[in-house]
Amino acid sequence: GTTLRARAIYRYNGISEEGDQRQPLATKSKKQGPSHRKVRRWNNDNFVNLAAEINSGNKGGRAAQALLLGQADAAQYRAITNAEDHESKVMKRLREDESLKDVRDKFFAGELSAPPAMAPPPNTRPPVSTPEEMLMRIEARLRRVVIKACENSMPASSVIDHVESFLVKAHRGKKTPSTDEWWKDILVEPPSVTHRKRDDTYITRFLFDGESSNGGFHRLLLHGLCQFHGLKASSSSMQITVNGQPAQARLLLATGTVSEDLKKVKMANYITMRKEQREEGSSAKSVSKKLEEVTS
Repeated sequence: GTTLRARAIYRYNGISEEGDQRQPLATKSKKQGPSHRKVRRWNNDNFVNLAAEINSGNKGGRAAQALLLGQADAAQYRAITNAEDHESKVMKRLREDESLKDVRDKFFAGELSAPPAMAPPPNTRPPVSTPEEMLMRIEARLRRVVIKACENSMPASSVIDHVESFLVKAHRGKKTPSTDEWWKDILVEPPSVTHRKRDDTYITRFLFDGESSNGGFHRLLLHGLCQFHGLKASSSSMQITVNGQPAQARLLLATGTVSEDLKKVKMANYITMRKEQREEGSSAKSVSKKLEEVTS
């Protein structure tokens, strides 16, 4: 009997058999609020429900009404025991410095207005001077896709080469050959180029088949290509008519101007050369230098 009674006490105290480490018998739920005693103490300190208790009496109507009005206006005031202890240095200087008298008078008269909100500066891309910097300005996740495609897929590299040759010429104001038919494998129609004279910007329109299995991948490559050359790319969906039947298409607009200094840099060529030099142990700086020698 003694052994059983001791074991019962042993379990009740929540002590494990391995040692004297105490294990909690039950974890407190996050939904469990404070105890009733804490709630009553908080209500008493903040006079919660006091107005209803006073109003229930015969002679407490006015006091209850005043208390309710005070509770309604309490949020408009700060409860500070000593205001000087909470005064900032700036406010103290404004209140006591005689050289700020005119500012102080205008402040208390409500004549000082806040300065107008300044518009944030536009998102301008930093200038680049090397092929590696051109590659690094591609968004990180998209850059991994582009690098993997150029390193491991000849068809993807071929698509990039054809689109890049057209894009660089078009966005430098050069004429593009009308006899090229590379677009037939990836586009619904030949790409069209327009020139916006007010800011000397070129806009190229690429229309992809919305139901093609490779259309989405080709658009990703084109987005990466635009970022590589500092162009802005945007995609949208649209309805087109093919052989008299409605069809879904994806429109990609490339906007901007290709830099004259880096016009000869080809993305697929640089990524391939970068891989070969990396396998040989060369740095990205030496790859850029070698590519400059080849393109110059």
